[in-house]
Amino acid sequence: MNSIEKQPDETFIIESDFVNVLTESETIQLSESTVNAVDVNGDDATSEVLDLGTKMVEDSKLKIRIKEGNSDYSPYKITFKAVTDENNIYELDIILEVKEI
Repeated sequence: MNSIEKQPDETFIIESDFVNVLTESETIQLSESTVNAVDVNGDDATSEVLDLGTKMVEDSKLKIRIKEGNSDYSPYKITFKAVTDENNIYELDIILEVKEI
């Protein structure tokens, strides 16, 4: 599982690359794919750490902008669920650690 560390005020684009599971002709469907987050307690934190309006697909990658987050609820688990035009569903998780350096 991949992990990212960031300071509370940082915001930037993160991605999960599904290149190793997609067939040559298979494409990720943006409207069907999701990115969600849970905090250290297992509570939904999607709106706190993800800017859902920035979700995008680029080739084999599903991308989204992360927002500030709160170190008290860190680490967050971000789950990228890619749904393809061949009706396959793939998931990749990223652990997001928010801390002041």
